[in-house]
Amino acid sequence: MTQPAQIIPPDGFIQSSGRGDFSTINGPYYHRAQQQDGLTEQAFFAEQRHANGLGLVHGGMLTAFLDGLLAAAVWRETQTRSVTIHLSVDFLHMARIGEWVMGMRG
Repeated sequence: MTQPAQIIPPDGFIQSSGRGDFSTINGPYYHRAQQQDGLTEQAFFAEQRHANGLGLVHGGMLTAFLDGLLAAAVWRETQTRSVTIHLSVDFLHMARIGEWVMGMRG
């Protein structure tokens, strides 16, 4: 399993912390606050350990990332912890190893 010597996040992104063991093992995750519109971007760097048998980012990894974005958006709006009861995902595009995967949360 090859890992980059050093992951350099995109401009303005800092490493997130305090997200629990699952996120620690599957991350690191990064975030960048957007002051003008109140939105925050989150991201992770797709490493080989995130790959499926086709060499693309595993759908389970993408879904876990999405689940974290949703939980963060619920927290921001309600200041209430939440759990996902059901999440259905239709993938519109693939993510490749060596790319930054980014998402926006409200």
